[in-house]
Amino acid sequence: MKKIGLIAAMFLTVVLSGPAAEAGRIPFNGTMEASETYQLFGDPPFMFFVNAGGTATTTQLGQFTLVYTALADLNSPTGDGFGRAWFITANGDSIFTCVTAVSGPTPDPDVFFIVETHTITGGRGRYADAKGSFTLDRLVNVVTGATSGSFDGSIIVRGNP
Repeated sequence: MKKIGLIAAMFLTVVLSGPAAEAGRIPFNGTMEASETYQLFGDPPFMFFVNAGGTATTTQLGQFTLVYTALADLNSPTGDGFGRAWFITANGDSIFTCVTAVSGPTPDPDVFFIVETHTITGGRGRYADAKGSFTLDRLVNVVTGATSGSFDGSIIVRGNP
């Protein structure tokens, strides 16, 4: 009888812990559009600072205002960069990320591709204590500052998103 009780307890633990662990995981997929401005450092320039704002639309969580800043190394063969991004809902709830990026040229000398890895580090409101990650693939026109792309990953939130 003791063995049956132990097996039943183990089964119940597995059944309850699986869905509970995944209950807060939500796909974080969508598109983004933004406008960037740049400030070069050095003569000749060896780095530049990026400041940007725009929108991100997710398939599960709706629309966000997107704000990000980054620092990019012009001497890196892969255009390495790092920065921070904020995804802000209309009511002020927000998601914070740390970003690392690599970039490269395209056939158009004014346009570069950028692959960013975002690590979700928290947030405010319903996204407080959020975790997760996603990858953003985008193109940027460095003459106009226009950029757009798509992202794919997941966010883990506590409670109802």
